[in-house]
Amino acid sequence: MPERGPEARAAEFDGRRPQLSAEFIEILDEFCRKILAPERLTPKMAGGRPLTGRAFSLYIKVYVDMFNSGQIQGCDMLEALSKITDHNLIKQIKDDYQLKLQDLISDERREGRSRRELTVGADSLRDECRQTFETQKKSANDRTVRELREVLATTLTETTGRALDEYDRRRAVTAERVIGDLVDQFKATIGPMGSGHEYYGERQFETIVANKVDELTAEFELFCLDDDELLAANQDKFKNQIDFHGKAFMEENRRRIQGLKELYDSEVTRLKTVYDQTMGDLFTDAEQSYHPDDLDTLQTTTTGDTLTQLNQYTANTHAVSIEPYKTALDNYCWGKYTDYMEKNGIRRERAEVDAREELRELCDDYEQELERLIELGAAGADTFDEFRPEARAVGQRMVAERRDRQPPAGGARRPALNMRDVSARFAEILADSQYIFLEKKRKEGLVTEQLLDAVLKTYTERMARHREDTAYIKSDRLDQIHGKLCDELLAEFDHKRQHLTMDKFADMVNELLARVYDSVRDDNDKNTPTLPAIGIDLGTTNSCVAYYKPDKLRGEVIVFKNDRGHFTTPSVVEYKAAEQEVIVGDVAKENQISSPRQTLYSIKRLIGRKYSSDEVTTDRKHWPFRVIDMGQDEPGLEVETSPGKIERFMPEEVSAQVLKKMKETAEQRMSTGDERVVIENCVITVPAYFNDAQREATIGAATMAGLHVLHIMNEPTAAALAYQSNRFDDLRTRTVLIYDFGGGTFDVSILALEGCDVNVLATHGNNHLGGDDVDNNMMTRCWAEFERQTGQAVDVRTDAGAVAQRRLKRECERQKWDLSETNSARVTINNFFDNNHLDVELTRKDFNTMNAALFASTMDCVNIAMGIAGKTPRDIDDVILVGGSTRIPYVREMLADEFLNKNLCQSIDPDLAVAEGAAIQAAILNGNQAQQLGKLRVLDVTPYRLGVAKEGDQFSEIVEAQSSIPCSRSKTYRTVQNGQTSIDVEVYEGNEAVASANRHLGRFTVSNIPPGPAGEHTIQIIFDIDDDGILKVRALNLSTGQTAGRIEVVKHSGRLTAQELQERAI
Repeated sequence: MPERGPEARAAEFDGRRPQLSAEFIEILDEFCRKILAPERLTPKMAGGRPLTGRAFSLYIKVYVDMFNSGQIQGCDMLEALSKITDHNLIKQIKDDYQLKLQDLISDERREGRSRRELTVGADSLRDECRQTFETQKKSANDRTVRELREVLATTLTETTGRALDEYDRRRAVTAERVIGDLVDQFKATIGPMGSGHEYYGERQFETIVANKVDELTAEFELFCLDDDELLAANQDKFKNQIDFHGKAFMEENRRRIQGLKELYDSEVTRLKTVYDQTMGDLFTDAEQSYHPDDLDTLQTTTTGDTLTQLNQYTANTHAVSIEPYKTALDNYCWGKYTDYMEKNGIRRERAEVDAREELRELCDDYEQELERLIELGAAGADTFDEFRPEARAVGQRMVAERRDRQPPAGGARRPALNMRDVSARFAEILADSQYIFLEKKRKEGLVTEQLLDAVLKTYTERMARHREDTAYIKSDRLDQIHGKLCDELLAEFDHKRQHLTMDKFADMVNELLARVYDSVRDDNDKNTPTLPAIGIDLGTTNSCVAYYKPDKLRGEVIVFKNDRGHFTTPSVVEYKAAEQEVIVGDVAKENQISSPRQTLYSIKRLIGRKYSSDEVTTDRKHWPFRVIDMGQDEPGLEVETSPGKIERFMPEEVSAQVLKKMKETAEQRMSTGDERVVIENCVITVPAYFNDAQREATIGAATMAGLHVLHIMNEPTAAALAYQSNRFDDLRTRTVLIYDFGGGTFDVSILALEGCDVNVLATHGNNHLGGDDVDNNMMTRCWAEFERQTGQAVDVRTDAGAVAQRRLKRECERQKWDLSETNSARVTINNFFDNNHLDVELTRKDFNTMNAALFASTMDCVNIAMGIAGKTPRDIDDVILVGGSTRIPYVREMLADEFLNKNLCQSIDPDLAVAEGAAIQAAILNGNQAQQLGKLRVLDVTPYRLGVAKEGDQFSEIVEAQSSIPCSRSKTYRTVQNGQTSIDVEVYEGNEAVASANRHLGRFTVSNIPPGPAGEHTIQIIFDIDDDGILKVRALNLSTGQTAGRIEVVKHSGRLTAQELQERAI
C-alpha cells in the first residue's frame, strides 16, 4: 500500500483528494480506471441517488480510515467493501445497544434494580447485538469475520463498562439523596417536638425517636432492596447520621425537662411568697382578728387560689408530674397556717372584751333612737309590722355610721363587732319597743279619729248646702263638687294633722269621703230624671241598638227596628257625590253594586289598626273602595263626596255614621207625638280581644256621632248578661261559654253566672276572623272558576271589576245562608264581567272544606280560653251562640262534638243578644233601672298584660292578662345605679316581651330618692283598675314610706283630642 501522506494520516483528514500524497493519488487513479472500471460499474448509491462530490469523498475517507486502522490487511476490493459495510453495521449496532442499555438503566419501572440484574440485562442485549451482527453481516471470509466479531465484542464490552460505571455513579448519588431526605424527615418530625410548649418524658421521647428510626431504616432498606452492595455501601452512613441527630434531639429534650423542673421549683418558691404575703396582709393591722371559721375560710381560699395557679402546668404533667410540687406547696401553707391561728387566737381574746363594751354602747343608742323615732311618729307606720322594717333600717344605719366613724386621733381602732350578736340584741330591743309603739299608736288613733270626725262633719254640712236647692245634680257636676270639697278640707285641716304625713292624711281623708260620697251619689241617683241610655252592638256586618225599659221589678229589653222594619242595620255607608249626602244601612247596601267605590263596609276591620298591618293589607285585596295611608301609618278611606271633590275619612268617622244611624233609630222609636227624645248616653260593645287602640277609636267614633260612652263592653260579656237577665232568681252557679262568631271578629269567653253576678273567668279571640273571611273564601273560589271557564281574569281596580266584585260579594253572602238550609247552592250572575256569565255550583261539603281552617282556628281560641279558665268540656253547662256566622251547620256540629253533644243554647237571638246585654249595662250605669237590675254585678277581665318597662327595654308584668277587674296589683323594684335619685316609670299594655313593642299608656317620675348604693332603695309600683277600666298607677318608696309619684290612665283616652273630635262631629 503506497504512502498516503502526512495530511491523510492526520486526525483532521476529511477525505479530500488534495490531502492525499501524489503517489497515492496516482495509484488510486490507476485502481479506479483498471480495477473499478467506472464506465462499466453501477455508481455507488445512497438514498436512491449516486454518490458524487463530497459524499463520495467521505466514502473514500472511510475506506482509507479502514486501511489506516490496520484492521484490513490486504484483501480484494469486494472483501474490502463487505468489511466496510460490516464495520458500519458494528457502529450501528453499538449505537443501538448504547441506547437500549441507557433505557435499561433509566427505566423507572426498573428503579431499585441491583447492579447484578442490570448486568444480566446488558448480557441479554449483547446477545441480541451479536445475533443481529450474525444475521446482517456481509463479510464471508472467516478471518475477516473473526476480526469483525472481536471488534464488536470489544466495542460492546467498552460500552457496557462505561454504562455500568455511570449507573454506579447515579445510584450512589440517589442513595445519598435518599439518605438526606430520610434524615431531613427525621429532623422535621422529631425536631419540633423538642421545642414549643409541649414536653415529653425521657422514656417517652426515646421511644418516639426509636420508633421513628425504625420507620426510616425500613424505608432505606426498602430502597436498597435486591441491591445488597448498595445497602452495604451506605448502611453505616445512614445509621451514623440518624444516630447523630437522634442523640442531639434527646439531649435537647433532657435539657428542656430539667428546665421544666427548675420552673416548677421557682414557681413553688414564688407562690410560697405570695401565700406569706396574702396571709400576712390579714394581720398587718395589729388590732385585726378574725372568727376561726372566717379565718379557716380565708386560709382555704388563699391556699386553693395558690394551688390553682399550679394547674396551668398540668398540661405537661406527663413529662414532669406537678403533683409532688402541689403537695409540697400545700404542706407548706398548712404548716404556716398554724402560726397564723395562734396569732389570731391571742388577738381575739383581747378584741372580745372591747367588743362587748362596744356592743353595749351601740344597743343603748339603738334603744334610745327607737324611742325617739316612735315619739316622732314611727316614720308614718300604722302597725308594728309596718314599723319593723323602718326600725331595722335605723339599726343598719347606726351600724354603718359606727363603721364609718373615724377613731380618735392617736387612739386604737374601734373593736370589730360580731354582726350575729348585734342582730340578736337589736331584735330583742325591737321586740321590747312594741309596747311603746302600740301605746303611742293608741293615743295617735284617738287624735286621728277626732280629726276625721271633724272632717266628716264639715264635709256633710257643706255637701248638704250644695244639694239643698235641687233634687238632682248631674253626675259630672256632683263629681266636681266632691273633688272641690276634698281639696278644701285637706287644706283647711292640714295644720291639725300632727303626726300624720301629708300623703297619709290625704289618703285617709279621701278614703273616708269616698265612702260617704258613694251614699251621696246613690241618693242623688234616686232622683235621676228619666234620661234614656241605649246599648249599641257596633258590628262589622250589621249593627243593632236596644233599650232597657224599666219598671218597679224587672223591666224589659226592647230592640229597636230600623226604618225597614229590621232589627239589624247593615254597617254600610254610602257617600252619594251627586246628591252630596250620606246614606247608612239597607239602602246603602243595596247601592253597593251601582256605587262600589263610594260604598264603604266592614270598616270595623280597619278601626284602630295600622295601615301596614297584615290584616289591612289582606282586606284591601277584597274591597273595591280605596284604602289609603293618612300618615303615621294610620289607615283612611278616600271617596268622592261631591262632584269632583275627593275627601279622606278616618275609619272612626265612617263608624260614626253607623253609630249616628243607631242613635237616630232609637230616638225615632222612643219619641211619641210632639215629644222628641234626645239620647246622649250609651254603652257600645267591642270584641273582647280588641286592644286599647281599637277601643279608643270606637269611643272617638261615638263622640263624633254625638254620643257619650258610659262604658265600652266586651261583646261576649254583653251576650252573657242578656242570657242571665232572665235567670236572676237562679242562685245556682252555671258555667257558660260564649261563642261569638260575627261578621268580622271572633271571641270566646268563659263566664260563671250566679244570680245577679256575672263573672268573666277567661276570654280569648281573634279580632280579624269572621263571616267576611268566609265570604272571601267563596269569592276566591268563584274568581278562580270564572277564570278557568272564560280564560279571563277580572281586574277589580277598574270600575267594571269593582262592580263585578260587589255583585259577587252579595251573591256569595246569599248563597252562604242558603247552604245553611240546603246541601248545595249555585252562584249565578248574568253578564258578570265583559259579557261573560258566572255559574259556579257549591256543595255544603265544598263550603266546609274551603273554610275548614277558619273554623278550626275558632276552636283553637276556645281551647286556649278553656285552658286559661281551667275548665274542660264537661264543666260547661251551656254553650251560647252569638253572631250570624254561628248559623253555619258545620260550626254547630263542631261545637256539639266538642262539648259532648250538649244542646246549644237557643234561648237568645244570636243577632240581638249583644245589643240586649249592652242595653242592660247602659241602664245600670245610667241609674235608670229596675230594682232587681240594680243588684246586677258584672266582673270583666283584662285581655292584655299591664306593666312597666325596666332596664334593657324589658316588659315587667304587674297585672297579668285575664285578671278580673276591678283589681289591684303591685311589684317592687330596686335602684340600679349608685347615687340614683329618680326612676322614670313607663306604663305599657300588651303581651310582647320587649316593652316598647307594646302600647304606651303613660309616664311619671319617682323622684327624691335618697342617694345610695345600687339596690339599696326599693320602690313599689301599684296598679289599680276600677270597674270602668281606669288605671291608676302610683309608686311608693318603701325606704321612706312616702308616695313617690302617681298617674291616672283613662284607658280610652283616644288618639284625637276632645277639640278634634268635636271638629269632626257629624
